[in-house]
Amino acid sequence: GPYVFAIVPFLGFANGWVYPAQRNLLVALIPGGCEAEMMGFFQFSAMSLSWAPSLVFLAMGETTGEYREAILVCPIFWLGGLAVLYFCVDVDKGLEEVEATLDK
Repeated sequence: GPYVFAIVPFLGFANGWVYPAQRNLLVALIPGGCEAEMMGFFQFSAMSLSWAPSLVFLAMGETTGEYREAILVCPIFWLGGLAVLYFCVDVDKGLEEVEATLDK
């Protein structure tokens, strides 16, 4: 339906800021001297899990025959990640703890 045209600009906009925002937050929370290990773990995790949204998109499209609804998989994954970040990560505390290690 026509609601797809309302969702697609959001998806395009979100793709433009989600990835840089992830890396900015990660870099801010990495303790000094651990940059290589943490970025390596981040890249490994990203590559290991990057297939999940595509698999869910494909499964929804194949089972329902309607790919328009399946495109909502991307925002669902983003909102899930945002919920984990909001409820499980104390960014302010992390920034305070990392500040003492930045001279390394």
